[in-house]
Amino acid sequence: MTEKAYVSRLAPYIESFVEFKHLLGWKYETSEFYLHEFDRYYAENKSEGASLKEIIKRWAILRDTECPNTQHVRVAPIREFGKFLQSSGYSDPYVIPKKVVLYAFTLKAILKHVSNSFVFPVVPIGITYIQSFHKH
Repeated sequence: MTEKAYVSRLAPYIESFVEFKHLLGWKYETSEFYLHEFDRYYAENKSEGASLKEIIKRWAILRDTECPNTQHVRVAPIREFGKFLQSSGYSDPYVIPKKVVLYAFTLKAILKHVSNSFVFPVVPIGITYIQSFHKH
């Protein structure tokens, strides 16, 4: 990834975090892209006097242009960065909580899903054998 400067007051922390990931052997290119995006957002919105937690929560909201999986990919590095800040003794860290999605299905829905998910082999049973039991 081409080097871009981080611009917010979090810049030295983000740089240390990315260096830490690289030392662990991670390429971390996609995550760096989202860290740069968050850094710019933080720099533009910090002047409102909002806390880091408030800014992260606003930034992490599902966007109209993304699906939940894309949101997860965008937000995951910020969650990791929050853990890094927490372990580094940063004064006001915030770790985005993991989302736990629970699904409730009726028995009918489960059976429908299972029956659509499995293809049972058709085993020929010998038509001539069955026909031999019929009286002609």
